[in-house]
Amino acid sequence: MGMQNNPLPTPGRRRRAAGGFTLIELMVVVAVIGILSAIAYPSYAEYLRKSRRTDGRRALLEAAGAMEKYFSANLTYEGATLGGTGVYASRSPDGFYELSLSPDPTASSYTLIASPLRSQLSDKCHTFTYDHLGVGGVRNGTLAARDCW
Repeated sequence: MGMQNNPLPTPGRRRRAAGGFTLIELMVVVAVIGILSAIAYPSYAEYLRKSRRTDGRRALLEAAGAMEKYFSANLTYEGATLGGTGVYASRSPDGFYELSLSPDPTASSYTLIASPLRSQLSDKCHTFTYDHLGVGGVRNGTLAARDCW
């Protein structure tokens, strides 16, 4: 007798299923993606907050330049406002910080304050300050001024 084609698998051989993924393989991939995103997202969010600090610092330095220009013209800081509009507060260029001037600048001193808005509220530097001596500082933050500036 000749050999016959046996459609049933023999005990040592298994038939391979058609292409695709098993449910277990799919769940492993989902778990790996979940773990990676749980690690990556907080790092990415912190990177964004750190890069947005530049917005507050830049706004303070621009406002300090305006204050010095005011002082050059008037020989006092008294009466100075942000933006020349008579207000003591404004927003940073990208809108991540609220800028304010100490309520009563004296003839020879002032302090500018950049308070965080929106996503920057959870930034480690929190509130930036800049004074008439050119000293940058932070308030309510967990990092030292030298690490934020």
